[in-house]
Amino acid sequence: KEQQSAVDAGPGSVAVSAGAGAGKTTVLTARILKTLESGLNPSQVLALTFTEKAARSMREKLRTTVRAMAVAPDPEGLRRAMRG
Repeated sequence: KEQQSAVDAGPGSVAVSAGAGAGKTTVLTARILKTLESGLNPSQVLALTFTEKAARSMREKLRTTVRAMAVAPDPEGLRRAMRG
């Protein structure tokens, strides 16, 4: 529930703090995808993580989903991807 509220928070900054394995990267990725879906230019997105592993994971999830959206836009597919 708290994770979903971070995804659904309005425009602006959001900080996600939780223990290892709690889904922070998934939450931030879903938030970025939702923001892009609303029309924000990707160059206006800044996402920071504490580890290279999390950064790589986020980049890969974003690339995969954005490419899939470009080939076959599917809002329901995006929603599924955002849930992890």
